[in-house]
Amino acid sequence: MPEDPCLFRPDGSVWLATIAHEHDAWLELSGDEEAALVSAVPGLMLVDDALGRGAPVLVKKRREQTQRIVTVLQRRAPALAAQVILVQDVSELPRSVRVEVVNVLINEFCEYGLQPDYEPNEHGLEVETLIDACELARKV
Repeated sequence: MPEDPCLFRPDGSVWLATIAHEHDAWLELSGDEEAALVSAVPGLMLVDDALGRGAPVLVKKRREQTQRIVTVLQRRAPALAAQVILVQDVSELPRSVRVEVVNVLINEFCEYGLQPDYEPNEHGLEVETLIDACELARKV
């Protein structure tokens, strides 16, 4: 079981959804595995499209993160902001564009995101979250 489950009630509403470490995850089960899991967990319903059916909170969060990235880019790299503003989720962009975005965010972090002792300040923590949203560590 992943550490980021999204479980639903029989009516399709979200029963439990967690997003640990800002990563999306899902399980691919065989038919036998699905049957065993559903019979072992009363009320569990497996869906093919968890993101579309039951995780609008994640979609909203991704959209908000992308909008915050655009705000930084409009100040630091307007041409790049024009590309990012076209998507709702920055992670949908080609890797090469996401690398450019992360480079700009790293500059933002270094310039405005550190305290005198080089620990992240509040803005730095926010920028770290935006860097994570770019999902450069994602396996393709």
